[in-house]
Amino acid sequence: MIIKEVKIYYWTYCLSLLFLLSACGKIEPMDENSMGDSEAISPDGTPGAELAVLQIDGHKCIGCGKCVRFDPEHFSFDSGTRRAVVALSSNLSSSALAVAINICPTKAIIL
Repeated sequence: MIIKEVKIYYWTYCLSLLFLLSACGKIEPMDENSMGDSEAISPDGTPGAELAVLQIDGHKCIGCGKCVRFDPEHFSFDSGTRRAVVALSSNLSSSALAVAINICPTKAIIL
C-alpha cells in the first residue's frame, strides 16, 4: 500500500512539474524545423549519412515508461527487465524522439 501511495505522489509531482515548466515557457513545443538543418558526414566523407545511434543506458533507466508513452515508435517496454528498450533506430530526427529524450527523468536515452 505504501509503494502505491509513493507512486501516486511521484506521478502527481511529475505532472505538476511538467505543467509548471510548460506554463513558464521552459518547455517549448518542437517541430521539424527546430531540429536544425545540419547534415551528418560519414567517416569516408559521404554527406547525408546518419551517424547517430539511439541507445538506453540500462544503469540509468528506472523503468518509468515516459519514453514509451511519448514515442512508441522508437521505444518499447521490456516486461522482463522492467526497462525501456530501443524498438527502432531510424528516423532519429523526429520531434517525438526529441520530446522523449528531454522528458526522461534520469537522462538515460543516448543519441
